[in-house]
Amino acid sequence: MNQILGYFEKAVDGIAQYGAVQHFLVLFLAVLLFVWLSEKKEITEKQNRFLVYSLLMAVVLLIPVTAVAVMIYQTAFYDYEWSWSMVPVTAVIAFGIVLILDQKMSKKKTVVLTVIIAALLCLCGNQGCLQRVPEKESFIRMEIDKILEGVYEVTDDRSVVLWGPSDVMQTARRKDGNIKLIYGRDMWDEKAGAYDYEAYSSELTQAYVWMENAMRQYELALDSDDPEVTLGFLDEQYKWNQETGEYVEEIIKAGSDTIVLPTLIGDYIADCLTEVSDAHGKELKSVYAGEYSVYRFD
Repeated sequence: MNQILGYFEKAVDGIAQYGAVQHFLVLFLAVLLFVWLSEKKEITEKQNRFLVYSLLMAVVLLIPVTAVAVMIYQTAFYDYEWSWSMVPVTAVIAFGIVLILDQKMSKKKTVVLTVIIAALLCLCGNQGCLQRVPEKESFIRMEIDKILEGVYEVTDDRSVVLWGPSDVMQTARRKDGNIKLIYGRDMWDEKAGAYDYEAYSSELTQAYVWMENAMRQYELALDSDDPEVTLGFLDEQYKWNQETGEYVEEIIKAGSDTIVLPTLIGDYIADCLTEVSDAHGKELKSVYAGEYSVYRFD
């Protein structure tokens, strides 16, 4: 029952957001309204069935109860917006515009109507405005060059299998295709791995969870008056050093040799990293890279 309620809530939120973002939806419904109110002499029987199907599917997706049924039919994996792939929105809009312009009108009215339609189509987009990059992602983009400089400094131009916060990993990979990742986007974005036949080990998944939790705890420390005290409290609550050793060992076993951490966290657990490297007979190299630190196990 809770799962069904979750689908229903997801559908309600999806309808609200889809209507706010996808302005073509309004134009799509306006075109359908125009077609039904106008004379249908030019519309063939097949075209009429096409419009009826489009209208019925739109109604189904705009009613939360039936929208949930469609989402479950699509294995309940995809977000609400993907359900609209079943509705030929673009085709209906194009067909309606052709019908509108095909009406018997004077040349002047045709020109005016064409301008209005063109204006409506433009208003359905974002008028060329660039999408604002989230503050966190913008910060990583500014820091990534420093991070990569640190990586190159401790690796002596050898291969890199990187472990770090997910936003650092994917930005580093985009910047330098030679960098390998201990796990990819399909770890934190389940849609990216929807059709994977192999899964990550539970140990590797737990290491990912630890890293992302560490980032959230780091952000908490930054917001506090005394970061060291905050990290100390979190260490007592989450047993950082004990878990760090376990997950770093798993990461090394899985093949990673380079770790990126916020400097505040890296300095705080430096002794733990040294103990792990000594236990594995490896030399630990480290270098500061802006707000982050890079650690290399050789």
